[in-house]
Amino acid sequence: MSLAALVRHLCLRAGLPEDRIDVTGLWGAVEGYAITALESPRTSITTLARHFGCDAVETDGVIRFVMLARAAVASIAPDDLVAPREGDVLELTLGQETELPQPLKWQVARADEDYDAALVEDRRITVDTTRIASESFPMAVPPEEAERRCRRALMEA
Repeated sequence: MSLAALVRHLCLRAGLPEDRIDVTGLWGAVEGYAITALESPRTSITTLARHFGCDAVETDGVIRFVMLARAAVASIAPDDLVAPREGDVLELTLGQETELPQPLKWQVARADEDYDAALVEDRRITVDTTRIASESFPMAVPPEEAERRCRRALMEA
């Protein structure tokens, strides 16, 4: 099933009207997805968004789902953001390197075999931390695709 069709189904199940949902910005296929506990459609969509790298934005009362790895659609200068004033217009906040995970481990079901558990991992070699992050996703994914998505999620972190 396409990611767009699944997200649309979950939104409809949550009671959103069809004309308030826009999933045209989503791509990708969901080869298997299990909802194994009572959870809201929003929780299911959040899990899918984390795994596939997408987000929801509201514009004029319509919830639009978009992939995060899109090309820029506009360039905005600092003067376009706020009224001019004395001093710095933007503030940059840096996080601690130790807050970043060094390895990110994802557990998924293998889509290419008997749905056995598969553990994929990506690792930062440039950070000095011992923090390990791991997540489990109730979906079937080919291991090479899970590795690619895990790598993207680690870079987003």
